Amino acid sequence: MSGQAQSETPRPPPDRSKRRSRAIRFLLALSLIQLGVLGTLTVRINDIDARTQAISTARSAPAATTAAAPAVPGLKPDELRRIVREELAALRNIESGDAAPSAPPASARAQAATTDQAKVRQQLNGYISRGGRMTSIDVDKFLAMTAELPADQREQMLKEFTRAINTGKIEARL
Repeated sequence: MSGQAQSETPRPPPDRSKRRSRAIRFLLALSLIQLGVLGTLTVRINDIDARTQAISTARSAPAATTAAAPAVPGLKPDELRRIVREELAALRNIESGDAAPSAPPASARAQAATTDQAKVRQQLNGYISRGGRMTSIDVDKFLAMTAELPADQREQMLKEFTRAINTGKIEARL
């Protein structure tokens, strides 16, 4: 019975201070984890902020090394190459003082270009007379027609188009 008496002796209740120290250690570990997560988030937010500022600075800075050229989404690469070749050939002819042997007579070229410019101007005036609303498809069509003009007429028509947008005669969705 002495063996039973030892096993039946009640155990002392667990010490409250031990329970408290375990809870404090757990809370301390949890606080350290939260601190680490907050530090990581702060670093990530600063990184994202720096990237956003760099992108906005890059977008707002004017491109000093590139010439300003209007974007013509309706223009195919082959048409663009053709226009560039014509412009380079004309520039070489002007520099050398020679006329291109295969070039059509200047009066026929000028008359065709004037007719094309008149069509583009008529289209622009038509948009203005219909209330000035242009969808992005209308803008693409207009710019594609304008791209087919000779350089000086193209520049003039783009100026007229820009002026119409700036004065409020045309409301274009670009």
